[in-house]
Amino acid sequence: MSRKVLRRACTIILGVLFFAGLTNQCFAIRDEELFGAYTGLLISAETDKMIYQLDDEVTVTVFLKNKTEEPIEIVEPAIDKKSFLFEIILPDGKKDNMLSISGMNLRIIRLYPKKRVKFTTKFLPEMPGNYDINVKYNGYSEPLVFPAIRVFVVGNLPQKDISLIE
Repeated sequence: MSRKVLRRACTIILGVLFFAGLTNQCFAIRDEELFGAYTGLLISAETDKMIYQLDDEVTVTVFLKNKTEEPIEIVEPAIDKKSFLFEIILPDGKKDNMLSISGMNLRIIRLYPKKRVKFTTKFLPEMPGNYDINVKYNGYSEPLVFPAIRVFVVGNLPQKDISLIE
């Protein structure tokens, strides 16, 4: 009899834990369910390469994608403090913001379902080292932030002349 009671108690406990696991956000399948409200707008950013030479321009490409079934109105992507913010953290720890092209008119555009907008910007690194690039988009109902992208910039090291070595 005690085995039946123990088996039934274990079954009830496992059932309650299973139901709690299905309804708890700690076990959410999608990140937007876990980290906040589903916005329907997805931001992603990438670079052409991970390792750049000191003379190469670093190209950052950002995509805004509509994941919903309805059109979304967004501010036209532009390098402006009202829309995009690119924060570049230099190897010496200083931060450089790419903002505000003067005289640019920002307008509202309609992003249709399952479509995306591509935006590309470039900068020229000044010194070798690790550059962290943070991308934030403010042109929607709530700011969208993409995690930092790290690129490595290698300098041209002077080569030793082996004919001078005796």
